Amino acid sequence: MYEAVSNFTVPIALSMNDKGGKHLGTGSFVGLGGTTALVSCEHVLGKRKNNILTHWVRDQDRYIAIDGPEAYIVEPIDAAAAGISPVLWDEHWRKSDAIPEDRLAIVHDAVPNELFFVFGFAEENSEFFFDTLRVDGTAYLCREAKLPSQPRLDQQIHFELEYNRDLATKVFGDHDLPNPSGMSGSLVWNTRFMECAMVGKDWTPGYSDVAGMVWFWNENDVIAATRVEYIRSFLLRVATAWKRGWEQTSESDASQLEI
Repeated sequence: MYEAVSNFTVPIALSMNDKGGKHLGTGSFVGLGGTTALVSCEHVLGKRKNNILTHWVRDQDRYIAIDGPEAYIVEPIDAAAAGISPVLWDEHWRKSDAIPEDRLAIVHDAVPNELFFVFGFAEENSEFFFDTLRVDGTAYLCREAKLPSQPRLDQQIHFELEYNRDLATKVFGDHDLPNPSGMSGSLVWNTRFMECAMVGKDWTPGYSDVAGMVWFWNENDVIAATRVEYIRSFLLRVATAWKRGWEQTSESDASQLEI
């Protein structure tokens, strides 16, 4: 799964000018009707309103500014997208891939005991090295957990994932399961491994699709995620609005959209 999804995902950082930068969250590239967008949480990409945000360019050891058209939807869905022009995509993202729209599940619906995969970037694993912000990625498998009773959580919009750092087993890499701060915006993949096993089908990562997006950690061995149907609906509306905006107005007029 790591090899299948890691090329979609990059760390997002807050630029602090001459003081360097600070890791902020995780984003993924998604293809939207001929447009490529960097997708994350609103509480991550929304900081563009008053700050300069950047994201890592794969295999180039550098960050570039996020400056395309933007769209947001606030909590409880908490999603955001930043458009990337075809010219910039061709120039800077040769080592990255965009998730096809059909890999976004229509609805979050998993068989019992299904395995979910998350890949993201935790602040705990970030550091400056020769004036460059370096962040090691975290990949982990987990199962869905019971949604706790909390004012911010809605069973129709959210679901929970296990995140027990004490019980996690390290399979590869140098880090244990980190404090997940900084992994907001990481996509949650339904591997469909158990689903395939139930019908005797040989499993491959190609059966997996996006089930949701990590929202926040409630410090109770679980992570809250937003269901994919809300993320997908938001992104399809964004793609339509951007296309209409580019056709009818100048790029500057269509640069910001709040849904």
